[in-house]
Amino acid sequence: MPAWSTDDGGLENFVATYRCAVVARLEGLYSNADPALADHRYIILARQDDPQSYVQCLFVDRASRMLCEASSGFYFNKPNEPRTIDWPAAAKRELASLGFDTSQQEGNFQQLVPTTRVDDLGAVAALLLKSLYSGYGARLDTAIELSGTGGPKLAKLAPCQPIG
Repeated sequence: MPAWSTDDGGLENFVATYRCAVVARLEGLYSNADPALADHRYIILARQDDPQSYVQCLFVDRASRMLCEASSGFYFNKPNEPRTIDWPAAAKRELASLGFDTSQQEGNFQQLVPTTRVDDLGAVAALLLKSLYSGYGARLDTAIELSGTGGPKLAKLAPCQPIG
């Protein structure tokens, strides 16, 4: 389980700090019109100090939706091994409040998010960041990795540049 940071700054500040970097990656994925890649484009955000604290989204249905998953800890162990990660009830409640189905006993917590317009990508970015903050305790001083298709793996998510 990750150590929850004390550098809070607030949820809205956290989302605002990293939103543009996540939106930029999502826009790059969305604009890739290669039909062969239509349903193979994905993004992952993870706490660098705990790779089981992650959220990920995959374009599906010809990029009209994204299947988003929040780690349940299910895949930490090999098949037929007992589970060793079970997120606290408070973390599951937070993820459920963001729309994830946390009732699943196998697999990750999931939800489908519409992406029929490029404007929908801001909501996906906010969902990913809110999930890291509320479900997995990420804060401004947490190193967050960004990976997936459409660009290099970033060991530390960069903050947005101030305007003006």
